[in-house]
Amino acid sequence: MTHSPEIKNKFIEMRAEGYTHGAIAKELKIAQNTAVNWSREYSEEIAARKAIKDEEMIEKYCMTTEKRIEMFGELLLVLRAEFANRDLSEVPANKIFDMIIKCEKALGAEISYPTFLTDDDIEDKKNDRDVVEWKAKCVRDILATYKASQASKTLSKPTASESTEGEP
Repeated sequence: MTHSPEIKNKFIEMRAEGYTHGAIAKELKIAQNTAVNWSREYSEEIAARKAIKDEEMIEKYCMTTEKRIEMFGELLLVLRAEFANRDLSEVPANKIFDMIIKCEKALGAEISYPTFLTDDDIEDKKNDRDVVEWKAKCVRDILATYKASQASKTLSKPTASESTEGEP
């Protein structure tokens, strides 16, 4: 069945928003297998749309993200200064060190960079994927041919009793 470009575009949009194959299939009245197949076929477009949505979210909440990065950065500086000034005989150094590590991880988790793809990038990724899929199909075909030839050799090979029947 051929689906309209509007349906496919809506599918790409919904996948970029994080909807499941089942929810999309139900909403767009398409088979779930179609949704799965389209996920593979349009994976680059979905990723590009998701990057745009991610950028919109980053822009929308930029102040919140900036404030959290600033807060974690300031806290990290305070903790490092405290660690440097501590008399390690009074406070277990491992506790302050653990706090520094946790703060660095939290700060690192706040930073994310979206990946943007141009139409040419998307086309290149599709072509690369098509080449890999074609090579995989060739390998499967060669393997199937080899297995079939091995099976026919096994079937045409005479058994021990057949090869000795006409002998004196």
